[in-house]
Amino acid sequence: NQRTGDTDFSKEFAGGSMTAEGTKNADKLRQISVKYIFADDWDAAPRDDKKEGSIRSLLEKRARSFGTNKKIFYVSTPTVQQTSNILEVYNLGDQRKWNWECPNCKTYIPIEWRVKLEDGGLAGITYELTESGELKPESVHYKCQNCGGKILEEEKYKLNLTGKWIPTKTPKRPQYRSYQLNALVIPPGFDSWTDLVYQWLEAVPPTGFIDEGKLKT
Repeated sequence: NQRTGDTDFSKEFAGGSMTAEGTKNADKLRQISVKYIFADDWDAAPRDDKKEGSIRSLLEKRARSFGTNKKIFYVSTPTVQQTSNILEVYNLGDQRKWNWECPNCKTYIPIEWRVKLEDGGLAGITYELTESGELKPESVHYKCQNCGGKILEEEKYKLNLTGKWIPTKTPKRPQYRSYQLNALVIPPGFDSWTDLVYQWLEAVPPTGFIDEGKLKT
């Protein structure tokens, strides 16, 4: 607190400083020049300001004076709004997805919650229910969308060690990179696949109405 360069919204450190600003304060975004921009929770940011215009354009202009040395990071959990900020910038990049080498067929596959196959079947997270509609926890596994082989959650740690990002699109500009992963690949100790299936079944029960609020979450 005794340093003039340290406040609630700025910190000085060896080699530079950090400034924090909210995207709803568009007028303040005009007053700074920075080399690196980290736009966190980007989907929650307003798209436009009534006076200043596009928030993303306004933000990116703050790094204009650094030319090709600048770096801008947009990070967010996606929401379900019709005009998604993070989806917009994700689509500008090469849309990389996290892939595992299937221990059965030895091909790299993007890890997705649910994959529709050409024959009409499904791959991805697979599980069984009892006659009364209750989940059989021991049945939860990942079904490879390439060979149909079973992947168990206990294999996740090793599969992540050899996993890799694989681009799926040509980026709008050569230097644009974008990445997507989901809760299936997060490290052991977080919510398990079984936990995630329980959450899914609460939102989309086998019989009954879909809980849209829980489904959005």
